Amino acid sequence: MLPYRPYRPVIIEFGGDLYFFSLFGIFVNLAVLFGILTTLVRARQAKLPLLDVFNLGVCISVVGLFCSRVFEVVFYSPEQLLSSAGWWSLIDWYQSKSSFGGFLGGYIAFIVYSRVFKPGIPANLLSDIVMQGLLVAMIFGRIGCTLTHDHPGTESTFFLAFNYPEGPRHNLGFYEFLYLVLILQPAILYFRSRTPPAGAIAALILTLYAPARFLLDALRIGDSRYLGLTPAQYGCVLLLICGLVWVRRTYRAAST
Repeated sequence: MLPYRPYRPVIIEFGGDLYFFSLFGIFVNLAVLFGILTTLVRARQAKLPLLDVFNLGVCISVVGLFCSRVFEVVFYSPEQLLSSAGWWSLIDWYQSKSSFGGFLGGYIAFIVYSRVFKPGIPANLLSDIVMQGLLVAMIFGRIGCTLTHDHPGTESTFFLAFNYPEGPRHNLGFYEFLYLVLILQPAILYFRSRTPPAGAIAALILTLYAPARFLLDALRIGDSRYLGLTPAQYGCVLLLICGLVWVRRTYRAAST
C-alpha cells in the first residue's frame, strides 16, 4: 500500500513576499508546455508548417481549458451555478476541471482551425500529431491529479491503493497515469514505428483510452451519475465508437 501525503501548495519567497502556487496548476502548465512541444517535434518530422501547428496547439489548449471547467460545473457540480459565485464559477481556473470537457473543447478548436483557417493541411496527419501531444499532456496532468489526490476511488486493500486518512482506497489519477505511461504510450510508439496510415494513430489512442477510462470511472466516489454512469463514462462510449469507426475508415481509405 502506498503512503498518502497531504497536498500542500508550493510556496516561493521572492523579494520578501510569499507566492503560493497550486501543485495541480503547475502540472497543468507543464502539460500544456510539453504537449505543445511534442506536437511541434512531430510536426517537424512530418514537415508541416511549425507556426501553424503551434497556433493550433495554443487554440486547443485555451479552448480545451475553458471547456474543461464549463463541463465540470455543468455536469458534475451544477450547484456551483447557484452559489454566490454564480456564472463566474465557469471561469474559476483554480477549481477542478473535467478532462472530457477538455477533449470536447480541443476537438472543436481542431475542427474550426483545420477546416476554416488551414484547410490545406491534411487533417488526418494533423490529428495524429495533435493526439500524440495530447497524450504527453495527459501524462503530466495525471501526475498532478495523483499528487493532489483529486480522484479518490472506493475503499481497497490493493497494493497500489493509497492510505488516505479515512482509510485505504484507490487513487484513480495514479492508475490512469500508470496506464498512460506503461501501456498506452509504449503501444503508440510501437504502432508509430510500423508506419501506419494517416489518422490511424489518433484513432488508436481513442480506441485504447476509452475502455480503460470507463472501467476506472466505475471505481469513482462522489461523482455525479446519470442512469448509473458518470458523464465521462458516456464520453468513453462515444470515444470508443468514434475510434473504431475512424480506424476502419482510415485503413479502408489506405487500401484503395
